[in-house]
Amino acid sequence: MTFVALLLRVFALIALGLALRASGFLPAEFWRGAERLTYFVGFPALLFREAAKASPGGLPLVAGLLCVGLGLSGTPAVVLTTYAGMPASPSSYVLARELGGDATLMANLITARTVAAALSLPLVIWLAPR
Repeated sequence: MTFVALLLRVFALIALGLALRASGFLPAEFWRGAERLTYFVGFPALLFREAAKASPGGLPLVAGLLCVGLGLSGTPAVVLTTYAGMPASPSSYVLARELGGDATLMANLITARTVAAALSLPLVIWLAPR
């Protein structure tokens, strides 16, 4: 799942909650506790769970669009889009090995992401909003 799809799912859940509240389906006193539970527990859990499964392939594009949307340009925009395209940290391999994960798969993923970053980051920096 891409980062954009993650955001669409989150906003769909927000729209569902808004529609339920507006419909009067549940009493007004229910919403105070439900909102606190959702804000402090449900929403962070959903974000962490889905972000862990998200494919980072579109992150430089999302970062570039975010820069354009927020009016960022120059060095901040280049830094943000470059950081979004950086490969995974090699410490991921160490964690996978030490915690009984698939260290070979992690090494292959890190290598592939590093090669992809080396090939694509010059283009990302060149296309970053200035």
